[in-house]
Amino acid sequence: MMVGREDLVHFNGMMRSWRSATHVARLFARYGRDRLSHPRGTRPSKGFGPRVRLDRGRNGGGRLGE
Repeated sequence: MMVGREDLVHFNGMMRSWRSATHVARLFARYGRDRLSHPRGTRPSKGFGPRVRLDRGRNGGGRLGE
Protein backbone atom coordinates (compact mmCIF):
# COMPACT_ATOMS: atom_id res chain seq x y z
CA MET A 1 0.00 0.00 0.00
CA MET A 2 1.45 3.29 -1.09
CA VAL A 3 0.56 6.47 0.76
CA GLY A 4 1.31 10.04 -0.18
CA ARG A 5 2.75 12.77 1.98
CA GLU A 6 -0.70 14.24 2.69
CA ASP A 7 -1.90 10.83 3.93
CA LEU A 8 0.78 10.59 6.63
CA VAL A 9 -0.83 13.42 8.59
CA HIS A 10 -4.08 11.47 8.63
CA PHE A 11 -2.38 8.22 9.68
CA ASN A 12 -0.74 10.02 12.61
CA GLY A 13 -3.99 11.66 13.71
CA MET A 14 -6.50 8.89 13.00
CA MET A 15 -7.11 8.15 16.70
CA ARG A 16 -7.64 11.82 17.56
CA SER A 17 -9.67 13.14 14.66
CA TRP A 18 -12.86 11.80 13.08
CA ARG A 19 -11.86 13.37 9.76
CA SER A 20 -8.50 11.59 9.77
CA ALA A 21 -10.12 8.29 10.77
CA THR A 22 -12.56 8.44 7.85
CA HIS A 23 -9.73 9.40 5.47
CA VAL A 24 -7.70 6.35 6.53
CA ALA A 25 -10.77 4.11 6.32
CA ARG A 26 -11.35 5.28 2.73
CA LEU A 27 -7.69 4.55 1.90
CA PHE A 28 -7.99 1.01 3.24
CA ALA A 29 -11.29 0.49 1.42
CA ARG A 30 -9.76 1.64 -1.85
CA TYR A 31 -6.71 -0.56 -1.27
CA GLY A 32 -8.93 -3.59 -0.64
CA ARG A 33 -11.02 -2.87 -3.73
CA ASP A 34 -7.86 -2.49 -5.84
CA ARG A 35 -6.38 -5.74 -4.56
CA LEU A 36 -9.55 -7.65 -5.35
CA SER A 37 -9.87 -6.28 -8.87
CA HIS A 38 -6.19 -5.88 -9.95
CA PRO A 39 -3.00 -7.82 -9.23
CA ARG A 40 -1.29 -4.59 -8.12
CA GLY A 41 -2.40 -1.29 -6.67
CA THR A 42 -3.71 1.36 -9.03
CA ARG A 43 -2.91 4.57 -7.15
CA PRO A 44 0.01 6.44 -8.72
CA SER A 45 2.22 7.94 -6.04
CA LYS A 46 5.89 8.60 -5.31
CA GLY A 47 8.29 7.61 -8.12
CA PHE A 48 5.94 7.15 -11.07
CA GLY A 49 3.15 9.40 -9.77
CA PRO A 50 4.53 12.76 -10.91
CA ARG A 51 4.99 11.37 -14.43
CA VAL A 52 1.41 10.09 -14.52
CA ARG A 53 0.01 13.40 -13.26
CA LEU A 54 2.06 15.30 -15.84
CA ASP A 55 0.84 13.09 -18.69
CA ARG A 56 -2.77 13.20 -17.50
CA GLY A 57 -2.65 16.98 -17.55
CA ARG A 58 -1.07 17.01 -20.97
CA ASN A 59 -3.40 14.40 -22.50
CA GLY A 60 -6.59 15.54 -20.83
CA GLY A 61 -6.83 12.48 -18.55
CA GLY A 62 -5.79 9.87 -21.11
CA ARG A 63 -3.33 7.03 -20.77
CA LEU A 64 0.43 7.34 -20.97
CA GLY A 65 1.81 7.63 -24.47
CA GLU A 66 -1.47 8.47 -26.15
